[in-house]
Amino acid sequence: MFCKFLLALSLSLLTVSASAAETLAIDYRYGGDHGVDFSSMPRGPLKVAAFGDARDSDKPQFIAVQNAGDGEARDGYQLSQPLAELVRSALVQGFENGGASLVKDGEKLILSGELTELHSELKNAEIEVTIKAKVQLSSQSGSQLFSSTLFGRQSVAEDKGLAAAVSASLDALVDSLFWDDYFLMQVVD
Repeated sequence: MFCKFLLALSLSLLTVSASAAETLAIDYRYGGDHGVDFSSMPRGPLKVAAFGDARDSDKPQFIAVQNAGDGEARDGYQLSQPLAELVRSALVQGFENGGASLVKDGEKLILSGELTELHSELKNAEIEVTIKAKVQLSSQSGSQLFSSTLFGRQSVAEDKGLAAAVSASLDALVDSLFWDDYFLMQVVD
C-alpha cells in the first residue's frame, strides 16, 4: 500500500514539474553544410510528410535535462512546438539548403518518419542532446525505397543553453540523412 502511495506521489510530482516547466522557444535554422545539390531530382518532386512521435510520452513538447551522474532531472522545459515538428522542419530546411523545391501535392517521392528518442544530459559543463528518428522514403505508389534510423548527438557549453544543443543535434540528424549514399541514390541519382 505504501509503495502505491509513493508511486502515485512520484507521478503527481512529475506531472506538476512538467506543467510548471519553463517555456523554451527554439528558432531552429539549419546551420550545416551537407554539400548535396537537390535542385534536380530526376525521380520527381518530393514531399516531406508530417512526422509522428513514437516516444512513450503524453508530453510531445516537454524536454528534461538530466544530470549525468545520477540521471535525475535537473531542469524541465516546455518547447514552443512538438519536437517531431522540429525534426520535420529541420529536414525541410536541409533539403531547401541544397536547392530542393519541395511540394505539398503532386509528389512522386514521400519522406515520412517519426521521432523515436530524445535525451538531454548535463555533463562536464556541457549539455548533450541526442535525437533519433526513423524515416522512410516511399514512391507515390507506396513502394518503400529507403528506410533508416537517423541519429543526431551534439554537445554545447552549458552557458549556450539547451536551445543551442537541440539545434546542433538537429543539424547532425539532417546531415546523417544527407550523407547516406543509399538515400542519395534514391533521390538525386
